[in-house]
Amino acid sequence: MSLAIVDKNVVGEVFGNNRPEAGRKFFEWLDQGDGRLSSGGVNLDELRDHEAFRDWADAALRFDKMRLVRDQEVRAETSRLEREKARRAEGACKSNDEHVIALARIGGARLLYSRDLTLHQDFRNKRLIDDPRGQIYSTYRTQEFSKSHERLLARNDLRGTPKLNGN
Repeated sequence: MSLAIVDKNVVGEVFGNNRPEAGRKFFEWLDQGDGRLSSGGVNLDELRDHEAFRDWADAALRFDKMRLVRDQEVRAETSRLEREKARRAEGACKSNDEHVIALARIGGARLLYSRDLTLHQDFRNKRLIDDPRGQIYSTYRTQEFSKSHERLLARNDLRGTPKLNGN
């Protein structure tokens, strides 16, 4: 089973009414396939702004299609990453999405659906996410369901060891 994070900039592509093909296939993978959504902290707050996500999430939690990571752990790791960035530490986040990197580190998700190219760099940064390395599912180049999208959804190893005690 692979764990994935959905960035706020694609929530409509996954849970909206006019989903592109790649978004529809990702939703099917989460809803009926082997995928599980991981969320918590700021990411969960952002996703909850979307009504279709809220409707899906209620059932997803009951059927183990979504894993919630403890807010306080995600927020603590987010703060640590923000301090590293402020110190300009080597390997620190370049994006303004430390909360997404924190969620991946705490909860173990290694697949990210996002259109944010700077966040893509952070998610693939071995110093930030490793064992296994983060993978990107994106509709930045095309909204069609591509072979690379298909290969990502076929993987079952996109889950790392949680850094702390996320559930």
